[in-house]
Amino acid sequence: MKEFQAQKIKTAPLSVHEADQFVMGRDQLVEDLWQHLRRSSLRVLAERRMGKTWSLKLALARTPDWALPLFVDVEDCASAQAFVWKLNKELHASGIIDEHWWSQTQDWFRIWTQRLQGSTVGDYTLPPTLDNWDTFLEDTCSNWMDQRQGRMPIIVVDELPFMIDKITKQESTAEAGALLDKLRALRHQFPDLRMVFCGSLGLHIVLGQLRDQRYAGRPVNDMAPFEVPPLSPKWALQLAGGLLVGESIPCAKIRGVAEVVAVESSRVPFYIQKIISWMCDHPSDCWTAEDVPRVLAKIFHDSGNYGEFNYYEERLSQYYTTDIVELALACLDAISRQKHGWKFETLLNLIRHRPTTMEVTGEALLSTLRTLRDDHYLVHEDDHWRFKLGIVRAWWFETRGKLGL
Repeated sequence: MKEFQAQKIKTAPLSVHEADQFVMGRDQLVEDLWQHLRRSSLRVLAERRMGKTWSLKLALARTPDWALPLFVDVEDCASAQAFVWKLNKELHASGIIDEHWWSQTQDWFRIWTQRLQGSTVGDYTLPPTLDNWDTFLEDTCSNWMDQRQGRMPIIVVDELPFMIDKITKQESTAEAGALLDKLRALRHQFPDLRMVFCGSLGLHIVLGQLRDQRYAGRPVNDMAPFEVPPLSPKWALQLAGGLLVGESIPCAKIRGVAEVVAVESSRVPFYIQKIISWMCDHPSDCWTAEDVPRVLAKIFHDSGNYGEFNYYEERLSQYYTTDIVELALACLDAISRQKHGWKFETLLNLIRHRPTTMEVTGEALLSTLRTLRDDHYLVHEDDHWRFKLGIVRAWWFETRGKLGL
């Protein structure tokens, strides 16, 4: 009997139907998720590439008979109206809403689209009244509740923070806040309605941006946090070994190579696949456990951003307020130099030796560290601040930390 079950690297987007084939080590997580959803709506939390969306699709593939879930990817939605339209499209495609309601939805969307062009289109004058998006969203949920046949409706909204960020930038802060407030109101209006919010951009970031614009709502205080952790050591080993076997990569000892891949990847499925994919693209007569750290070093310095690590640095200037970007970079640079991290007092001293952050206060540093913790860069354990993922720390040190910036 083979020690590892052969697995193939999956590069195309994962469908719900493929989830049982490609997602490993998330069985208990999925069971826990459904148990939590019976009690409350959820905010699915984890750093980028942890496998949030794949885990949700596995959950959808194993939907219990009491649930009626709908998965909606809203990354391309840049207005509240676009969200309402996308939700109804997915409801119709899933057969959840009837043709009569779908016809009403099409009429509503057509009129709204024409309104963007003016009150008159050709010889046709648009009707003077049109349900606002929030009214139509409420009616949509009411229609769904009427047709649920005793099951619990669940809206799984993937990339919700990206949508809110887009609405804020392309429409207004008021519209973004109004959509979040309406979704919260719907959860209270329909007690059996559940929502799952997920996304690679932390929701706390976009909420912070809204509050900077005087938004005072608390739109997710009724949604419990649900964290997706790295794979367990057992399943990280199984995934790494299965991919090595499935991709026919020659190894001196498959288990030995798989063990190092699991450790060096911080047991994150995406990075396990990236390391082994790199090995596929750069054939060797025989891979050894000692080769794996060298593979990772090559991935770190690849000119094509092979491991997509640049995201961790670029997103700071893209989503953080300008007054803390330099301090966040200084914190991450300093912490990357020590695997086990630093105590606060030591870190404050290191930061104050950097020319651009010489006058930083302890309060400012603590606030920034907490932001980086909430954003999954750091953890605070045993009185030390350190990187949450060893692989991200190693990349940050190789590309910034050791340069003495």
